[in-house]
Amino acid sequence: MILLELQNSLDHDRGGDLSARLHSLYDYLRERLTAANLEQREEPLTEVERLLMTLLEGWRAWPPRTRTGWGPALPGYAPALEPEPAMAGRSWVY
Repeated sequence: MILLELQNSLDHDRGGDLSARLHSLYDYLRERLTAANLEQREEPLTEVERLLMTLLEGWRAWPPRTRTGWGPALPGYAPALEPEPAMAGRSWVY
């Protein structure tokens, strides 16, 4: 699952409080996805989508890493992945 990979990629030694908070957020998101699956409810999915979109906005605002360290966005920089549109009416059984 992607959330587990995100958690596993956190560097708690260098990430400090931010790393710990992201770890907790990813735990919460996984719990909400599990609840959505078990209860067959859309509300937890909507909440997870909203939180992930907020996180994506934050990552997009963060400058990309350059060879000289963190700096201003590079000309022509575009994120590699775009989020998929919401999938209304889809069955979320795993």
